[in-house]
Amino acid sequence: MSNQNATIVFPGQGSQKVGMAQQFYTTQIGKQLIDKADEVLGRKISTIMFEGPQEDLNQTNNAQLALFITGFVACEVLKHEEGKEIIDLAKYLAGHSLGEYTALAQAGVFSFEEGLRLVDKRAKAMFNATQNATGSMAAILNLDIEKVQEVAKNTNTVVANNNTIGQVVISGEKDNIVKACELAKEAGAKRAIELPVSGAFHSPLMQSAADEMAAHIDALEMQDAIVPVVMNVTGKAVSDVATIKQNMKAQITGSVQWVETMQFMQENDITTVTECGAGNVLCGLFKKFNKELTLNNFTTI
Repeated sequence: MSNQNATIVFPGQGSQKVGMAQQFYTTQIGKQLIDKADEVLGRKISTIMFEGPQEDLNQTNNAQLALFITGFVACEVLKHEEGKEIIDLAKYLAGHSLGEYTALAQAGVFSFEEGLRLVDKRAKAMFNATQNATGSMAAILNLDIEKVQEVAKNTNTVVANNNTIGQVVISGEKDNIVKACELAKEAGAKRAIELPVSGAFHSPLMQSAADEMAAHIDALEMQDAIVPVVMNVTGKAVSDVATIKQNMKAQITGSVQWVETMQFMQENDITTVTECGAGNVLCGLFKKFNKELTLNNFTTI
């Protein structure tokens, strides 16, 4: 695996499933890191990851940590198997929403332990922001992004994730989301489905969580990335710590520009994509975007 045409990407919420990382736990490096996560967090997140139940794993305060741990551990096992460092395996790193934190940890911006504490704070802040809110999200399928943006503008909702060609997620107040789904169908969307989420993630309704996270991000001493990370809010590669922090702060209320991320990779000669962690959601998005890519899933050993 040459790094010049390769990227490693990390999934976000929605990819968690019971049994995740269990096979990695049979490796020395996996066991070490997962035990360390339980110790740092002061609770057995590993039990929820391995045994569930799925309803508990789906809770944002568990799902985010489980995905961060699984993605990071998968990448460590991959590096060990290949006998290479991250810089030799990937020209760029990226992660979808929460997955961006996994990418930043693998890029050496902060340590695994620091990442765990940061993700724990992010999950709690986002959970708290949903407690009194009436936010929701919906997936709009097979409608041009321009038309989705128009629907969002007319319903006081926002584009939360531009995931791939024909798949856009919007976010906002529940009543507005219902209205937006109706308008999207009228505009020609194949489907408009409300998602089973607890809040309007990646929208201005998350401002309280963003404010809380900004303080945590400022307080943590971070390093420049050793491998550039293509970041969600811009879809551009970043290495310097000041810009990384700025983008991290914008991410909770900002849109995940995944189409722009994939475009950037394509323009910069990426031909191989490896998804580290759980599930194959990101490989699916890349496949829909560009059928010529070589796609690998590293979710088990």
